[in-house]
Amino acid sequence: MSALSDPWHRLNSGGKIVLPLVALLVLGTVALTVVWQSGLGPALYEFGVATAQANIDILRFLAAVTGILAASTLAILGFFVIPFKRIQAKDRFKEKMLSLRTKLINALTAQFSKESENAIARLKDGVAPYTRYVHNERERIDKAENTLARLRQSLSELRARSQAVVVK
Repeated sequence: MSALSDPWHRLNSGGKIVLPLVALLVLGTVALTVVWQSGLGPALYEFGVATAQANIDILRFLAAVTGILAASTLAILGFFVIPFKRIQAKDRFKEKMLSLRTKLINALTAQFSKESENAIARLKDGVAPYTRYVHNERERIDKAENTLARLRQSLSELRARSQAVVVK
């Protein structure tokens, strides 16, 4: 990139329009000063005035045509270009809003999932001692039931044997 192209690319659209106009204004001012100081200015002025007076009808026609063209251009801008640009701006806004909405929903979903997993983990950690207690008690009760069942079985066998001894 050259030394001029880099700053040029950093200008916004307004700057890209105004900067060349300022350059043309400076060049035009310098050119008019040179012409006027050289003495050609008054002569060209007199020539222009005389030509304009001789062709006043043509100048009036050109002024009218220029006014009509300017009004037509403004009408075209007002009726077609500006609404088209407005529609484009709305479409870009809708696209950006859709993108932002999608990103927001994804971020909220991810955050909600993470927080719910953390909450469930905290609940499990909080309930873990009680769960261990219940599990240990259940094992102790199961062992006691097994022992009780064996003792009942032994008791039944002893009753049967004692009945057999008494009956004899």
